[in-house]
Amino acid sequence: MKSFFSKGLLIALAALLVLPAAYASDPVGRVNVGVTDDSGAVLPGVQVVVSSPATGLERTAFTNSDGEVRFVQLPVGEYDVQAQLEGFQTWESTTRVVLGQTSNVSAQMAVGAVEDVLEVVDTVPLLDTTSTTSGLTVSTSELTERVPIVREATAVALLAPATTEGDRAFDGSTPGQSLTAVGGSSVAENTYIVNGLNITNFRNGLGANNVPFEMVQEIQVKTGGFPAEFGWATGGVVNVVTKSGTNEFHGGVNAFHEPEDLAEQSPDTPGGAINSEEERTVTSANVFLGGPIYRDRAFFFGLYEYRDRENDGISGGQ
Repeated sequence: MKSFFSKGLLIALAALLVLPAAYASDPVGRVNVGVTDDSGAVLPGVQVVVSSPATGLERTAFTNSDGEVRFVQLPVGEYDVQAQLEGFQTWESTTRVVLGQTSNVSAQMAVGAVEDVLEVVDTVPLLDTTSTTSGLTVSTSELTERVPIVREATAVALLAPATTEGDRAFDGSTPGQSLTAVGGSSVAENTYIVNGLNITNFRNGLGANNVPFEMVQEIQVKTGGFPAEFGWATGGVVNVVTKSGTNEFHGGVNAFHEPEDLAEQSPDTPGGAINSEEERTVTSANVFLGGPIYRDRAFFFGLYEYRDRENDGISGGQ
């Protein structure tokens, strides 16, 4: 009888000052803004401001001679985009910054007073044509609402193209953790990153430290064409961004139970495991809360996870 029991307390407290340096090491995305007038002519010298209502982060820049401006190192999330130029109506829109991708925003400004505001609703493109990286980027909240999936980060990697479940002969570093083979590589050739920190099991390359699924905000699976900054991986990269506090308090409580009685057993195999005698029961519960410490400046996010896993396996041989 093998029993695995753990209680985990993960607390992330960070003074996130609204300075570029504060986000230098965080997983980020980019926003490209192109500005034209009603006739389609480019507009240089336009003041463009991108701001995050959730954290108070704000960046300001001016379009170049091609009417374009680029904002880099933006933490993932929703952003307001505003363009202003004397003699033209103020243009406003919203866009979403996705992990490792570029959000392209096209602003068309109409002649008029600056006080007049033209608001445009923007959407995130389904395909990022500015990147050669192949793979998948998903929001965990949207994914769990639409797809019944194991609540574990590496299991999400199986949704990406060119991936397959690894051989069960390899055991992950964490009980119950699935292993993924990418593009024909072995399960020991992947890299796992959380908030820019490599958490891969360096001893054997199999899996990584377990991150509670309720703490994950976005998961990016890179299956090919990824840049040199994700070195040491000859298979794929599982890049994870955790949740963080914002200007609004948010939290929740949930629990999950996988009883043995609802599990299907594989047939017994001669000389192998007696599958009909195996038992496996998993119980987990989460309590989490995030919010502001000092609005627009400092935030907190805390999570408490309870896990109880019981495995009972019997092997036989000749």
